[in-house]
Amino acid sequence: MNTISHLENRSLHLVEQRHRLLSDYANDVIWTMSLQGAITYISPAIFQLRGLTPEEAMQQPLDQILTPHSQAVVGQYFVDVLTAAQKGEKPQNFKGDLEYYRKDGSTFWTEVLAFPLSDSDGTLIEILGVTRDISARKLYEDELKAARDAAEKANIR
Repeated sequence: MNTISHLENRSLHLVEQRHRLLSDYANDVIWTMSLQGAITYISPAIFQLRGLTPEEAMQQPLDQILTPHSQAVVGQYFVDVLTAAQKGEKPQNFKGDLEYYRKDGSTFWTEVLAFPLSDSDGTLIEILGVTRDISARKLYEDELKAARDAAEKANIR
């Protein structure tokens, strides 16, 4: 028994160490959120993305994190997740573009992936997410749209 317990502890420690290293050194922001909407963990990459330390970011309310439209999208996702969980259904993952605030008040676009996590009994515990800066992609899309609009106007004349 003692040997099994030691091996389980060692294995658990290794898994925790792997996850911590991946999270600490990833370029994307990795985060967890409680079912009440509080950020319970956020990786150090948040500093590059928003100019905030993880501690600062974890203290912010949603209206200081996301623009109003993105807040509404996240709010609806939470409603959908909690409704599914109450019905005993598996909540859906989320993939979408959200607009965040930087520390200086400017905004930028991200792609967010969110995954509801449950315990072994199927009880919903938290949301795990990954946030990636897509500002360059959005800028390129805007430039393409402007060029297309200009070309369409030129063809009308």
